[in-house]
Amino acid sequence: MKIVINKEFKEYESIQYWMAALAGRAKSTKVGYLGHFQAFCEVVRKTPDELIAQRRQDMKSDDLYVRHRIEMLLKKHIAELKEDDKSIGTQKNRYQSVRSFFQCHYAPLELLRSDAPSGEPIGEEPADKNQIK
Repeated sequence: MKIVINKEFKEYESIQYWMAALAGRAKSTKVGYLGHFQAFCEVVRKTPDELIAQRRQDMKSDDLYVRHRIEMLLKKHIAELKEDDKSIGTQKNRYQSVRSFFQCHYAPLELLRSDAPSGEPIGEEPADKNQIK
């Protein structure tokens, strides 16, 4: 899957801050995260800045359903990827990129370990030490 990132997407203040926070990461990781997060934003029809503003507002709520609104959007999106037969790698990368974005902005998503996509990647297993010998 070729990742095409809109030039305008990179100009959001929240994206620039996120990319600066990921300065120590490999360029391929940053590009991958950016592409996956852009796809998430397109699905939920919100800009990165809108998502951060919503998350910060939601975190102040006493209503648990409101506080976990973004988590539910992410879980629904990952379920849709699975239904569309997207690879487990795509699911995991999308999940991790969204988590990274909010973590970087000090608004971490409160997800359970069981919320993360799981499954076997498609392809061959890496060689074990006996096969290498």
